[in-house]
Amino acid sequence: MARQVERRERTRALLIEAAASCFETGGYAETSLAAVLLAAGVSKGALYHHFASKTELLEAVFEDVSQQVLAQAAAASGAAKTPRDAISGALKAWLRAVLDLRPRRILLEIGPGVLGFAKAREIELAQSEAAMHALISRAIASGEADCPDPDLAARLLNAAVTEMALTALDKEYDDAGGRFEDAIDTLIKALLPPRVLSATN
Repeated sequence: MARQVERRERTRALLIEAAASCFETGGYAETSLAAVLLAAGVSKGALYHHFASKTELLEAVFEDVSQQVLAQAAAASGAAKTPRDAISGALKAWLRAVLDLRPRRILLEIGPGVLGFAKAREIELAQSEAAMHALISRAIASGEADCPDPDLAARLLNAAVTEMALTALDKEYDDAGGRFEDAIDTLIKALLPPRVLSATN
């Protein structure tokens, strides 16, 4: 049984990676399931055992690529010296990672267009909002920040950095990486101001 589960998981991973590669290079509409099967080296029956449609396969690809980008953001936050630096590092790392070719194609271009903005946003929030909320909570607990509504702050920071990524797709902003990172720090200061100690403390 364990071997069967492992084999199924391996097949699913092969399909997701093959589809991601095909969507990245050829687009969604132009990619046939036959091309995905050829790239993955699996049978049609194996594909339909895991995914009912090409759209369902794209959703799995979207989730997988999103997790990979979030893992890079988590690594950056884990290397930070302070909780506030962890928030800044995570957001900047996410922005840099999502603009690489595969994340850009899947997360910013193909995914929202095929799955719909609402579905793509739902997947993103499910994976990223909890992580950002945890970082904000650490900053508050450490005394580095005041924030009356961590949920709102997490949502606003995630929304802002997503909009920065979409803006960066415009050729007019190709050289704007430094400005975007400065804007991230400005937003963090505004939403998570340093705690002001009272005179009695």
